[in-house]
Amino acid sequence: MTAQPSSQVFRVLIVDDEPAARRGVAQQIEHDEEFEIIGECASGEDMIAAVAREQPDLVFLDVQMPGLDAFAALARLDPGPVPLVIFVTGYDRYAVRAFEAHAIDYLLKPYTAERFRRSCEHAKHHIRQRRYSEDRDYHQRLVDLLQDLAARAAGGGARRTVGAEPTPFLVKRARGHVVVVPGDTVLWVEARGDYVRLHTANECHLVRQTLGRVARQLDTTLFMRIHRSTIVRIAAIAQIRTSEDGRAEVMLTDGTRHAVSASGRRQLQERLGFTT
Repeated sequence: MTAQPSSQVFRVLIVDDEPAARRGVAQQIEHDEEFEIIGECASGEDMIAAVAREQPDLVFLDVQMPGLDAFAALARLDPGPVPLVIFVTGYDRYAVRAFEAHAIDYLLKPYTAERFRRSCEHAKHHIRQRRYSEDRDYHQRLVDLLQDLAARAAGGGARRTVGAEPTPFLVKRARGHVVVVPGDTVLWVEARGDYVRLHTANECHLVRQTLGRVARQLDTTLFMRIHRSTIVRIAAIAQIRTSEDGRAEVMLTDGTRHAVSASGRRQLQERLGFTT
């Protein structure tokens, strides 16, 4: 079996007052590389402490234990995210209460290996969904925060402090991952409908923004819009050429060539003090 990446290892706590029962659960999952057993508990009090300390993703939980039973122990967990729970018991009369306590499954002893496997797959699905939701919410908050900071730093683009670092760009990837592209690595930007492509020396990133919005974020002492669809870093301009039909183009340090509009040509002439 191919080992799963660490982000897909699910931390498991086994809670039962009978050692043989704990051992039975452990044997069912010990060869599943997506599960990591991070502890075993023999009482509700021990479970409360272990959950706070280890923060498991999933708890296999017996109902009847000395001292606190399963339901009393769950009620005493600290507020906030709690692990998913699969009840493992020999009594069917607790099933309704178990699901009222938000259990995701109720394994009645004796259970078959196939029944146990289905319960585990069900739990994995829910843990993945929970992680994805948390990552998506976290990264969205990150995006909102950085965009707010970028807007404050930009102050309308032209009013930015001369020589200030270019605004970082955010690239939202699949599955909630966010890549931040530092503005000082960007050589040129091209429009692609409601998106732009950010080109660095070695990479290209697609960002859901308009070119106009990008232009307002950039330091205008470092970047220039030379065409309705193109912004370039001024320091990356290696050559400026004029074709036989009078059209101007620039060649950048990465070897790419870009058309220059009439207004862009005038701005380049004013900025760089050249004639063609």
